[in-house]
Amino acid sequence: MVVVAAMTRSPHLKRITSGRGRPRLDSTAWVACALQILRDRWLAVVAIGFLALLPAWYLGERLPIGEPWMPVVRFGVPWVAALLGESALLGVASQALAERPSRPLKMIAHALWRLPVMLLAIALRSAAVVGILALGALAADRAGEFASLVLVTAVMVAISASSALSLASAVAFCERCGPIHALAVSASLTRNLRMTVLKAQIKLVILLLIVGAAIGEIPWPTLREGAERLHEVVWFASGALLTSVSYLVLRARGHRQRVEVAAREIAEAIA
Repeated sequence: MVVVAAMTRSPHLKRITSGRGRPRLDSTAWVACALQILRDRWLAVVAIGFLALLPAWYLGERLPIGEPWMPVVRFGVPWVAALLGESALLGVASQALAERPSRPLKMIAHALWRLPVMLLAIALRSAAVVGILALGALAADRAGEFASLVLVTAVMVAISASSALSLASAVAFCERCGPIHALAVSASLTRNLRMTVLKAQIKLVILLLIVGAAIGEIPWPTLREGAERLHEVVWFASGALLTSVSYLVLRARGHRQRVEVAAREIAEAIA
């Protein structure tokens, strides 16, 4: 009882909790909670974000483009590093929401263990979105004067599908399940709230774009370059934290739990 009461008073949970511990279905509150975790756990968050983006910075500047296998290394290695970093940040956010130590190294190890499942889940999600767009393009080619309408519909369906499956990697990281089950859980959790998930992502992107524009106006090149690097880390990290917050809120709603109970269960699952 004491532990639950203490967790309820957590500033992170207050952002996304309304009433008697019920999850708050407000995209602005989700973004605020993600940024608050970024502020309070900044050392672990920035360290993981820096490590996740380091391969992209290093390989992008040093690897030649001529060799046929270079694109695989140049884009594949940074993508896997980013996925591991994003997953580790999911763990850090879950630990923060449960009022526990961050343990970033342990979260990275857990991400490595769950990497194959997360990769398959993302591949299936991408295949679903690409398949919808391809079918839309094929239908538009035969739709005559209705081609534009068919294309717009296909794009809207693809965006909806992407939003519905956006939590699949978080589910695969936090739960002991396969990739198809992770996709199914994501679709179930986001049912009737896909626009809320999308709005939260759009609001965060707009905020970060404004910050990026302000950084671009810094007159000193060295300071501007350093600020741009930090902005990349913050952009990457805040997106992962927002995914974690969204997953927690929707999981609590789907299981009809108090938010703090869902946070504790997730933290225990990845401990």
